[in-house]
Amino acid sequence: MRVLFSILLIILFSIQGHAAMLPEEILEEQERMLGTSTLLKALPSELSSQEQDLLNPDFPGQASRILHKAIADNQAGMHSAFACGAALLAVSLLCACLGSLEDGLSQTVLRIAGVVSITLICVVPMNTLIGAGAGALDEVSLFMDVLLPALAAAVTASGAPVSSSGLYLGTAFFASLLTNLISQVFLPLLYVDLACACTEQALGNQMLTRMRSLIHSGLSFCLKALLVLFSLYLSITSLISGSADNAAVKAAKLAISGIVPVIGSVIGDASETILVSASILRSGIGALGLLGVLAIVLTPFVRIGIQYLVLKLFAALSGILGAEGPTRMIDAAASAMGLLLAMIGTVGLFHLIACVCFMKAVIPA
Repeated sequence: MRVLFSILLIILFSIQGHAAMLPEEILEEQERMLGTSTLLKALPSELSSQEQDLLNPDFPGQASRILHKAIADNQAGMHSAFACGAALLAVSLLCACLGSLEDGLSQTVLRIAGVVSITLICVVPMNTLIGAGAGALDEVSLFMDVLLPALAAAVTASGAPVSSSGLYLGTAFFASLLTNLISQVFLPLLYVDLACACTEQALGNQMLTRMRSLIHSGLSFCLKALLVLFSLYLSITSLISGSADNAAVKAAKLAISGIVPVIGSVIGDASETILVSASILRSGIGALGLLGVLAIVLTPFVRIGIQYLVLKLFAALSGILGAEGPTRMIDAAASAMGLLLAMIGTVGLFHLIACVCFMKAVIPA
């Protein structure tokens, strides 16, 4: 009943203020009421300087520019990744050559020296990329703090207040949970994983192998579980809230027609124009949200992906040389980089799904 009364008041006041306005003017007024100017200012610089039309964003063109920028920005990162790989390969080659000349205690010392050298080489890019990932997390969180209220307001204005509140609360909760887990728990665990791998390969401690396996399994399970739970929440919310919004809006229109019986049809047409205008605005905000998330996440994702592939490549090359300890250490560093890549990818996918759900929120007929 409260929802019905709220929708009734929204439609009545909207019609009173917009009855004599054209659809374009209604859209402009709704943009002002929803504060979309704040959203445009919060967009990443490469979007805010080029995108001026909120209602009709050039999604393919903007997405192409974002991809090209991500590739261009990672040219230096690619050179650094291959330089790191070359250093790793040089250490592996040196260990393989010296290993064929020494035996006994010298072999153990050589293995420890090689593993520690590989670890020190890998720590530098990993620390840089973990910092880049943490920065992307902070940036996307700040962007979503502006985007989600604008999307929720647009969904509410389009006649789906129950869907709006359900999507907003669920997305904000899961986004906060995911961001806090990654920044406070998962990222520090990557350093633990690398330290365990170094000790494991240097001393041959099988207990550390099981600990690393537990870390990898736990991180993968948590990331998958959060995405599954969020998707399940969205499915349940859309089923329940869609029906509630549909019934509420129909009841509100019927009540308005009863209050003003002579011009009830005119009011109904006006309310339809307002709802449709809000849905168009919602789609524009959602498209800019998708572009904003891509602009923030894609560059660090590509950079981490390049480093991951380079480590995998040079681990294979090191294996050909026969340096067992350094090879396993390079492969362990690649696995840690793969986990970091999965974290950033999960964050990006999560927020993209959230934007799409707001864009596809049921509009009551």
